[in-house]
Parts: sequence; structure tokens; C-alpha cells
Amino acid sequence: MILRVLKEFDADEVYEISRSEVTIGRDNENQIIVLDDLVSRRHARISYDGESYWVEDLNSTNGTYLNSMPVDRSPLKSGDKINIGKATILVQETHEPISSGKPAVHIIDTEKTMDSDILTMSSQDAALFLQPVERIDLESLRRENETLKKLFKLNNFITSTRNIKVLIDKILELSFEMINADNVCILLTNEKTGDLEVKSMLSKDNSQTVTVSRTIVNHVLERGNSVLSSDAMDDTRFAPHKSIISANIKSVVCTPIQAGKIAGIFYADMRSSKNKFSEDDLKIVTILSNMVGIALENDFWHREAIKKERLSAIGEVITGLSHYAKNILNGLKLAIQALEVSVSISDAEKAQKSLKAIKAQEKRISNLVLNMLDYSKERIPVKQEVDIREVVQDIIDPYMDYFKEKNIEFIFEIDDKFPEVNVDITGIHRVFLNLFTNAIDAIKDQAKGLIKICVHHERDGNAFTASVEDNGIGIEKKYQEKIFDVFYSTKNFEGTGLGLAVVKKIVMEHGGTIFVVSSPGHGSKFIMHLPVK
Repeated sequence: MILRVLKEFDADEVYEISRSEVTIGRDNENQIIVLDDLVSRRHARISYDGESYWVEDLNSTNGTYLNSMPVDRSPLKSGDKINIGKATILVQETHEPISSGKPAVHIIDTEKTMDSDILTMSSQDAALFLQPVERIDLESLRRENETLKKLFKLNNFITSTRNIKVLIDKILELSFEMINADNVCILLTNEKTGDLEVKSMLSKDNSQTVTVSRTIVNHVLERGNSVLSSDAMDDTRFAPHKSIISANIKSVVCTPIQAGKIAGIFYADMRSSKNKFSEDDLKIVTILSNMVGIALENDFWHREAIKKERLSAIGEVITGLSHYAKNILNGLKLAIQALEVSVSISDAEKAQKSLKAIKAQEKRISNLVLNMLDYSKERIPVKQEVDIREVVQDIIDPYMDYFKEKNIEFIFEIDDKFPEVNVDITGIHRVFLNLFTNAIDAIKDQAKGLIKICVHHERDGNAFTASVEDNGIGIEKKYQEKIFDVFYSTKNFEGTGLGLAVVKKIVMEHGGTIFVVSSPGHGSKFIMHLPVK
């Protein structure tokens, strides 16, 4: 199954899942990350039950929507659209292109300009919705009461979701009910081309095409006023154009959508000679247009805030990585200079030490690149049966001479009959390696260092516990909640802040958890709980 995260301004993000579980949310621990403050840290889950894929809301704050309807858990099929926050995720069976069968609006030219007798209204005037009546009209009061109820309902919906696509569809759906139109549509201006494009459309006869008069459109866009033509067929402004007659348009309402500037239009028409729009209909559509404009403006400023946040984060990343890379390059430069000197004087012992230093710097930059790749790449663990003993042994073997040289005691405890476990070998190797090298850094100033790795089965047999412990400098409590955050490091410019973030990401991808027990001067113990399958 393919999950396609639709992007309005960038290329879509495409994720291929194969009968596995995928989580969606704001945290970096998720396989699909959505950077949106309306999205919960762990918002939703896509799972496979052996026959079908399912979407499940994970008790998110703002809910998960399937085809514009809120869901707790529901099966998925190709063509479904999942909305979380402001993100839309299209479900596809294969990498099929998105259907191009979109609603179309034909904007036609009329030969005469608009006369002054057409009814116009500013956006501010529409706020005066309820006008005092000279006499009691129960039917009018009933209609106004129903209208207010629907607007109140819409207002509640707006406060519960800021997904712009879901919101616009809901506003259009409500307008369809409130003004009894034959066609309603929202057209927004493409910022790149300046053309009006269909954002959403509804038609009583399920038509995919609506005919709109350019005369009305231009008036709305140029003057910023809402307009109403009660009878377009008999209106001399439209009579000369046969397209109006062939489309059988009787009455038209068109209003501007204001979002800092005029961002588009809200259009509705009637094609039955028995009905026509009233001034109240114009007021309703104008109010709904204002709601669309507010939603668009909020969406714009939210995206701007995200851009600034990302730029700020990128700046911090570049600063941290540049200092770390600079330290590595300085180390390489000094080691190379020492190697050149030792070769020139034929000092083999010094040459070996210099070569060892060069290899150490090469290893540091290699780890940096691998951590960056591990953190940046969204991946689903490729699990296989793995012997944890071999993983740990592979990591510690190159360090045995170093342990003797630095007076470091190493202990590896594992259950005697500990079986192979079903994990991603590359990911688990990276987890143990990062925790192990962190432990080495923590004990570098100790007279006698201690590193201990323990692996044990949990009682229920469905999970195992693995820990990496040291007797190093420890971590202050105020930092313990932050150490797994990306680019946060307690090593100043000696660390990248990627190592533990990568560890947490891989552990979470396996469906596990990790935490630390530590105190200054008494070492640290990182404890993981991981499923065996």
C-alpha cells in the first residue's frame, strides 16, 4: 500500500508500507512525521490485520478524519483520504498517478460591463445579519434561527480543526444547505499563475463543470464587493452572451474571499426559473466567504511560523555540525602533520601513533554521517532473527586493547538461554554502538572505568530488556528529559546531539521504549524494552 502525503507547494511525500504498522505524528519517533501544531505527538496508526489495512486514531487532541469524517478506527481502501491536522494523506494500492478528474470552472466573457443596479455588499455589511423587523414574521424568525444554528455549528467545527481542505469542504457543504443553490464553488487565486483554480465544488446534478461570468468575477476581484444578480437570464448585462443562455443560469451570487488581500471568490448559482437568490442569501454567502478568508489567513501565518521555526532549527544544526566537523578536521590536520614529520625522520613508532589518530578522526566523521543518515531517513525496520551476543561482540572486539590501556572493566551479561530475537540488525547495531561509545566518552576521566551491558528476557516472554551502564560523570536531572532530543548535547561542541536521538528513533521504530537512570558523579544506565518479534 502507498501513503501519499499531499503537498500544496512542494512535491508529495510517498511512503510504501508492506503489511506493517506505521505511526503518524509530530514526534520524530513516527515513521510519517507531520510538523503541525494541530497534530499530536503520536496522532494515528496504520496497521495490517492479515486481510486489510486500518487507520486508528491514537487519542489525538484534534482527531483523525477519513474522507472528511472523524474516525476512531476504520478500514482503508485505495482512494481514501486521511486528514490529520492540516495534512491530507491519500491511500493508493500502487504508485498510481493522482486522478486528474478535478472539478472545472469555465469563466466566460460577457460583452457589456456591469450596470450599477446589480446588488452589491461589502464584507463588513454582511456582519449586520439580523435586521430589526417591523412586524412579527414567525417563518422568517424560524429561518433565521436555523441559519444561526448552522453558523454556530460551523463555528464550533472551525475551532476544532484547522485542516484547510476539510474546513473549506465543510463550509461549502453548509452553504449548499443554507441557500438552496444548484452549484456552489470556491475558487482561489494561484499565487504563481494568477489564475483562479477550483478549491472545492458541489453541484445538485453532480456536474463536474460550472459556468461563471467573467463580468461578475472581475467586478468582485477588482472592487472587493459581494454581488447578486436575481435573474441573470433576463438581465441585459448577460443577455448578449449565448453561453449564459445555454447554461440556463437564472440567479447568481458571487463574493470575494479576503485573506489579507482578495484570495479568490465564493460563487453560487440557481438554474431554476422558480427560484432566485435573495439579499439574505447574499449575506449568508458573504459571511461564509469571510470564514474561508480567516481560515486561509490563519493557514498562511501558521505556514510562515513553521518556515521560521525550520530555518531557526537549520541554523542551530549547521552551527552545531560545523563546530563538530571543524574539530574533526583540526584533529585530522594535526595527525597528518605529525605523520609527515614522523615519516621524514623515519620514526615508525610516532608514525603508528599518528596513523592511529587519523583512523580515530575518520571514525568520528563516519559516525557523524551514519547518524545523520539514520536520523533523516524514514524507514520501517527490516526484521530478521538476530543473535544479540554477536551484535555486542562485534561492537566491543575492536576496543579490547583500548580497555586494557585505559584500565576499563567491561562486563557483558546475557541470559544463558537467551534466544535469537526478531529485530532490524542494522538498527540494533547502531543503538548499541551509540550507547556504548557514549559510555566510553562518559568514563574517559575516570581512574578506573566500568561499562556494563546486560540483556535479559522479560517475564511475559514477549519482550526483552537491554541496558548499557557506566560509572562516568552522570547526567543532571534537569537534562535527562532533553538528552534524546535531536541536536541537544551535553558535550558542548564535542558532540552533535544526534547519537541519542537516533537511538530513540530506532527503538521507537521497533515498538520499544528507552529511558535513563543517572545522577551526577554516579554514572548512567540506559534501559531499553524491546519486543522479541
